[in-house]
Amino acid sequence: MSNHSTFHVPGDEPSPLDRFFTTKAIRSCPGNPRSFVSLRDFNVACPWVALLAASLLVLSPSIRADYAIALQSGGLASRAVTTGETFDLDVVLSSPTGDHHDSVVMGLLFSVSGLVLQDFAWSDPYLTGGEDDASIPPRSALPVRFGAGTVSGSALPPESVDLFFSNLIALPRQFASGRLLRLTLLVPALYVGSELIRITVRESTLADGLAIIPASSSAFELRVTPATGTAQPPLAIQQAGNVLSISWPSLIANAVLESSSDPGGSNWVKAAASPLLVGDRYVATFTAEPTSPPHFFRLRFP
Repeated sequence: MSNHSTFHVPGDEPSPLDRFFTTKAIRSCPGNPRSFVSLRDFNVACPWVALLAASLLVLSPSIRADYAIALQSGGLASRAVTTGETFDLDVVLSSPTGDHHDSVVMGLLFSVSGLVLQDFAWSDPYLTGGEDDASIPPRSALPVRFGAGTVSGSALPPESVDLFFSNLIALPRQFASGRLLRLTLLVPALYVGSELIRITVRESTLADGLAIIPASSSAFELRVTPATGTAQPPLAIQQAGNVLSISWPSLIANAVLESSSDPGGSNWVKAAASPLLVGDRYVATFTAEPTSPPHFFRLRFP
């Protein structure tokens, strides 16, 4: 499993909408549009297509029916799982007027870090893992435990926990309604973060040709409880001379290390040392002087 991989949305494509126009150029411009690396290159090579696309972008909300995007598991908008459990999350589209599209760009935002993306699969006629599947992380890199910064780029806030899905139907076919995408997610056995995980669609671009179809979306809520007999992972403490190191498993990505001189009191504060990722553990290092009063440490989960 790729525990700490980082995947970048290319810096010269500052938004998912930019990626959309780059992929749409495959059909709308002669030559070799796959060589375009940004919307700027596309505009220079195909100014008439860019002008048409800009016009449709302005007009499409008034001439196209809306899509509704629902995040579901087992047909429901919420689910309860235990640590160590795998579950499927479906991205489901519906359109009351039978709309259709041939390309999609979509970001999914998670309220906490620490889940594992085991796999994902697009529904036909989209191809999973093909050359037009520009999802991040790519399917070839899975499984990946993702967190803040796993998917980074100028279009994303630096601390956001995102997954990014983008695809284009290469054949002259279209997708209407139903399950667009299925994600297989794992709640690790050592997950001890927030019991409520909220998953939302950050932004989406669905398009038919160069006409963008507006869409609304709803959130999904996942409630996590520890499996029976699951032990809380302890802090590990090591001392070498006057250097004290406190560590915990990296699967616990959203924990805050706190310290106090009174373990039974209420004066717990965030520890002064910032943890660093070393191998598969977070490590916070302190200098312990002989005259220092005793201190106690704990992990707090937001």
